[in-house]
Amino acid sequence: MTGIDVHEMRAQAIEAGRRMQERTDAATREYQRRVGEAQEQWPAALEQLDGVTDPGLRAVLDLHRRERDRVGPGRREGYDCHGCDSCCQSAGWPCSTVETVAGHLGIVLPEFPLYRAEDGSTDAPEVGS
Repeated sequence: MTGIDVHEMRAQAIEAGRRMQERTDAATREYQRRVGEAQEQWPAALEQLDGVTDPGLRAVLDLHRRERDRVGPGRREGYDCHGCDSCCQSAGWPCSTVETVAGHLGIVLPEFPLYRAEDGSTDAPEVGS
């Protein structure tokens, strides 16, 4: 007859919990590292976007501009899309239109958005509004 070793089972559960916490901590550190990199990259990316002079692309970027301080009807914290289509009703800034223009011009945008619309928070520092 075999008995259940309660102490062994408890030790295994504790060890499994410790390993899970280590993986969670490592994932958190990696996320924070990537956010830090994005924070460092945003000023240069914004400078490039602000420097676009092509009249058509400038007009598109101006419609999708970031305006941290303007919040009101039809506007979300972080950007103001002047009633554009659904590209501006989701994730944050930059919206998919700005990402498309940036890609067309070879401007590399950081991995994390400058502003997130759902809660108005930011992963990156407030720069160049």
